[in-house]
Amino acid sequence: MSPPFGSTVAGPVFLAVLWNCDDLVDPFANRVHRVPLTVICRTIKIELFETIGDPSPRPLEVADGILW
Repeated sequence: MSPPFGSTVAGPVFLAVLWNCDDLVDPFANRVHRVPLTVICRTIKIELFETIGDPSPRPLEVADGILW
């Protein structure tokens, strides 16, 4: 009776690990759990423009609770 119980517990564990690791495989994909590279670059650009005294671009805004 042990093998069906063990595979019932182990199967969802492996699936959960697989789903969670998908975000780690491609961190720059256009998904919710990605590295916000566009926002980081925009912030650096704004700070550089402010340093040299030129008008800086507007910062990116949140859309549907996500900073794209």
